[in-house]
Amino acid sequence: MLHNRDYRHCVEMHVHKDYDPESGIMQGDLTVLKIERPFPNVKKYIRIGGKPADFANNKALKCIEIGFGVQNNDNFIDKKGYMITTNVRHGRTACRSYNVDFIKATWQQLLCSEPTTPKFLKSTCPGDSGGPMICNNLLYGVCSFSYNHEAPEKLICNVSNLQTAHVFVNYFEGWVKDKLKGVEDIFEEKKKEEDKDEKEKEEEKKKEKEKEKEKDKDKDKDKEDKDKKKKKKKKKKKRKKSSGNSIKPHNIFNKVLTILLYLLYVD
Repeated sequence: MLHNRDYRHCVEMHVHKDYDPESGIMQGDLTVLKIERPFPNVKKYIRIGGKPADFANNKALKCIEIGFGVQNNDNFIDKKGYMITTNVRHGRTACRSYNVDFIKATWQQLLCSEPTTPKFLKSTCPGDSGGPMICNNLLYGVCSFSYNHEAPEKLICNVSNLQTAHVFVNYFEGWVKDKLKGVEDIFEEKKKEEDKDEKEKEEEKKKEKEKEKEKDKDKDKDKEDKDKKKKKKKKKKKRKKSSGNSIKPHNIFNKVLTILLYLLYVD
């Protein structure tokens, strides 16, 4: 049991019509739950994404799997969730047991992670069902079941040859969207508001940058003006100094006049 006080009651549960745990073939393993009210600290919601073309030519995507299930063979469950990164494929032969009836009939609605090896034993475990598989920052899958493709009787954690199958949400996209009618509109409105807020923040940042640039320009201009004034003052000082060393015009006149008078007197 998880020790989490912040919980919500489920008010609606929509199980896919194809889900039948008694049939021996796991299909339609998807349920949409509606909770009584949102969680206060959850501000952003992941979007459903992914399509078969993403896995063309046996391409593997690096995805994140998250769960709160069993941690070891002693059925130990921690208080916190864990996540692993693994390679995921989709296609008729993506799951190792692709010739087994329960895979052969449902491969189109499955995503299969790479099987565990002696060097990499991390995988989902009992209790992780319903956990998300996130690829390209979108919800691609929901954890469905695990199986041992070499020894079916060894369905335990931390062993080799264990492969996990996730429900490919893309296969049920129409059904999920039908159940989320009205909810998606709220998400869209929230996204528009978030985008608007982001845009306004960006505009504010741009304005602040422009203001800073203008301030820098004014500072540069003030500095230039001060430098010009300093240069003018220096030039004036130089002029004064040079004029002090030269003979003034009225002094020359007086001296000439004195010489003439002296000559007249001598004569």
